[in-house]
Amino acid sequence: MYYINNILLLSIFFFSLQTFAGLKKYTTIHLELERTYHVFTSSKFKKNSNLPLVILLHPGGTDAKTMMNYTGMNELAEKENFVCTYPDAFKKYWNDGRDFDGIISQLMQIDDVGYILQMIDEIKKEYGIDHKKIFVTGAASGAMMCYRLACEVPEKIKAIAPVIATMPENLLYKCNPKSSISILTILGIQDPVVPFKGGDVKLDGKMLGRCISAEATINFWLTANNCIKDSVATIKIEDTDKIDGITVTKYVYNHCQNSKTIHYYIMKGGGHAWPGSKPYLPQKSIGFTCYDFHASLEIWNFFKSLH
Repeated sequence: MYYINNILLLSIFFFSLQTFAGLKKYTTIHLELERTYHVFTSSKFKKNSNLPLVILLHPGGTDAKTMMNYTGMNELAEKENFVCTYPDAFKKYWNDGRDFDGIISQLMQIDDVGYILQMIDEIKKEYGIDHKKIFVTGAASGAMMCYRLACEVPEKIKAIAPVIATMPENLLYKCNPKSSISILTILGIQDPVVPFKGGDVKLDGKMLGRCISAEATINFWLTANNCIKDSVATIKIEDTDKIDGITVTKYVYNHCQNSKTIHYYIMKGGGHAWPGSKPYLPQKSIGFTCYDFHASLEIWNFFKSLH
């Protein structure tokens, strides 16, 4: 069984004091709304040292602290010395492009893109991070928000890594990125929340808008990045956990405009869960979790390769 804690997380209890010491909460005002975010820096951090910034966007209905615990990214940041930030969505849900009236942030058309850009500017001033090394990852609704950022402000972000969500259907119709962007995405074929083949997003029977299929999502970004679609490397990820019942294939498109790249992981048997981590919802709601690799490590290695 592969867990990132084989490398990094065996000492979580010992490390918890260091994590707390490197974590700071900020409150800011954006368009008259109070917004919050957390910033983690490693014990090796020095201001104005031009470190990368990784923005982690939590799933809908959760918050920044959930995303910290879910991904284990702070432990990786301590080892690798990059900065993490975890913004909180308005009322726990991002205005991610679904335009679904049942979600208050989308009904009110909360400007989450503007809020995230403001947060980036504040972190630049406070920490002196490298504005050319800003990366965004997210899970579920947070992954959809990654796509919205890639659609609207790709020039501000080096790469995105959306996990367990495809593009919202309503976002697709409005998406016209001004520049290319590198993408890593991880999707489960048996995801019961965001269907791999597209359609209604739903959790425990509750309707939550619509998304397009995995194939349509990848094809959109291959076209947007002017990638050579026939030039793809297929990699079988080692099935290190025979118990989870999941196998993983990775597809790599390296021949894209401006040296951009797209990495696409398909989890056969995988559900709506961050690979390698303990799920934040019960299995009956989200399906099975893959333990053949850890998403956080794969995402950071992908971001690091783009420096």
